[in-house]
Formats: sequence, C-alpha cells, structure tokens
Amino acid sequence: MRLIDADKLHLKLLDMQFPIQDKDAILDAMDDCIVDAAPATYGKWVKADYKPMIFTKCSLCGRRVEIQNKSAFCPGCGARMTNGKA
Repeated sequence: MRLIDADKLHLKLLDMQFPIQDKDAILDAMDDCIVDAAPATYGKWVKADYKPMIFTKCSLCGRRVEIQNKSAFCPGCGARMTNGKA
C-alpha cells in the first residue's frame, strides 16, 4: 500500500478530460480507498536504571537501547525521538 495526497489527486482528476459520469465514478472510487495515516508519535531517550549505566530507554515503550546505539527512532515502537525538540 502507498499513501497518496488524496486532495491533490482529487484536483488532478477534476482537471482531466473525462465525461462527467466517469469523473463522478472515479471520485467515488477514490473516496472509498482513502486511508488515514497513523499519527506520528514522539518520545525521548531517558535514563535507564541499569547498572552499569550503558543503556537508555524509550519514554513511550520502555525499550532498552545501548547508549552508543540510540538513534532518531525507537526500534521498539517506531516513535521519533525528539529529546525535547518538536
């Protein structure tokens, strides 16, 4: 499945040279296929209470990650790690 900009497609279809009945059928079919993307989730890396302190964890799901392996996204829940920056 690929996400598309439904509003942009809608305008493009309206500009195309179809008989009006075909345009209506296409637009109705398009409306039936539109999906909403999941909202973005944001978290931050927080101090993990493990000894020795070589881990950090996701503020949303608690997934532990070695400090040197932390990235912009949590490998557990996929949240974008902002660390206070939106």
